[in-house]
Amino acid sequence: MLLSVAFVGLMASTVASTPLKYKIPASMKVSADCTMPSEYTVSDFSAFTDRSNQTTVSFVYVDKDTGINTRCERNQTSKPHNTNPSLASRYACDDANVEFIYQTTGVAGLTVIEAACPESGSSAFEASSLVPFNQTCGSTSKRRNCTSNPSDITNEFTSLEPRPAGAKAHVSVF
Repeated sequence: MLLSVAFVGLMASTVASTPLKYKIPASMKVSADCTMPSEYTVSDFSAFTDRSNQTTVSFVYVDKDTGINTRCERNQTSKPHNTNPSLASRYACDDANVEFIYQTTGVAGLTVIEAACPESGSSAFEASSLVPFNQTCGSTSKRRNCTSNPSDITNEFTSLEPRPAGAKAHVSVF
């Protein structure tokens, strides 16, 4: 059994274009057609806060290995994609296999989350990491606007964990 798990983990890690920065847990069942999330790009990041203190966040997310290219946005009408109030508010992108958390307190930044192996129709595991970017901000009397510098940031996933209780299951779009 140990050899089987090690082989499956090795097989999944070779599908990605870069070596994985996380370990595949023995409890995760990886199919032969699974491409594990390893590297992604965030581009066109923008965050602005209006006079009523409402923040809008938007960016484009691309994972070449898994074929995901999606727009992500949180605005004043967006609802969190999770139901557990003890979790940070997650927002779904246009492709529901990708979610994000934007936070300005604690460890400030953008955490991106991608379903791992959603080919089976749902995923019990997710890859995540914090996007390390510098923001260039400017203010007017009506709003504060921030953009990322540089505009395209490529990063690697650093964690693979089971989906937390209260987080909605990802739905496959394949």
